[in-house]
Amino acid sequence: MAGVRGQRAGEKGQMAGENIQIAGRGVAKRGMYVYHAPALSSFLLFHPPFVTLLEAKPLESKRTHIAQIMKAADQRNKRQGNDEVILPGEVAELHFPEGASLSLAASKMFVQLVQEAMPSITEDKEHTIPLAMLNKAHKGGGWVETAVRELQRTIIEIDVKSRKGRQAKRSAPILTEVTREIDTEVGELTYEFSKTFRQIVTNSNHWASIHARAVLAMEGKNTVWLYQLCCLKMRLRECEFTYDLDDLRSRLGANAPSLKRWQEFKRRALEPAIAEIQHITGIDVDYVPVKRARKVIGVTLIIGEKQGEAVEEAKKELNNVRTGRKARRMGMVEKITAEKEELKKAFKR
Repeated sequence: MAGVRGQRAGEKGQMAGENIQIAGRGVAKRGMYVYHAPALSSFLLFHPPFVTLLEAKPLESKRTHIAQIMKAADQRNKRQGNDEVILPGEVAELHFPEGASLSLAASKMFVQLVQEAMPSITEDKEHTIPLAMLNKAHKGGGWVETAVRELQRTIIEIDVKSRKGRQAKRSAPILTEVTREIDTEVGELTYEFSKTFRQIVTNSNHWASIHARAVLAMEGKNTVWLYQLCCLKMRLRECEFTYDLDDLRSRLGANAPSLKRWQEFKRRALEPAIAEIQHITGIDVDYVPVKRARKVIGVTLIIGEKQGEAVEEAKKELNNVRTGRKARRMGMVEKITAEKEELKKAFKR
């Protein structure tokens, strides 16, 4: 990727703005999509965290039904022991308005709930998942209640027609009814996706294929959303894409005031997320800052699929124990081992 980065360092894509038009290689077969960022109502501003979904409007009538893709993925998971999760493109490209984001725990739970409901996610029905399965990502059951409340406060919004045929906006939480049994060992979580969320899934015709195990192994909330975004672009065969800096922050949920400066956003959000994706997934990621004069105004992300040994190394790390993963990622294992040996020798003296 370093060579790709050097080769394309001078290239600048069109900045993503309020209206973004995407038409890249592989997209033409499915049509061109125009994305509109819906405005936020004043009511939602007092009920964070919330998320605005980008609405996808196909310019062709031909449509691939994501519900069929989800069912096929679920069958493969059961038959081959896979952990594939299909996310609608509109979900993979979530925008977190300023001051809002989902925690790491809630982001992981969301992926697990979608995976469990995939075969019938578009149906008006309740879904059930064992609490013990959710607790694989975190120890103890206290976090489940907090994550559930986050998802119930997370508002999605789409453009619709009113009863009188006028342009309107419909908003609703991701989850509506949720029942959580107290016993975290044998208990279950029963949940229901909102009608609006099901409508988004039903109407979507572009999607991301992600791996649940990789998401559950991630240690940064920004990593989860960057990974989903990269997976979507991989499916669309877009190897290079550029975002306005504020737009990228909102997509990664990195809207904290302390991350406003480019250097802080790069050091604390973007680079750690890229390093983690590189470490435990099959995706190569690199970036090039886009500058106007001396100011960074955007970021070009460059992605590719790993090959050969790089894939095996990522799989090996994903299967490895979590303890020490950050140190291995930062190439600090040898240094730490040497320091321990020095301490042992000093202690013996």
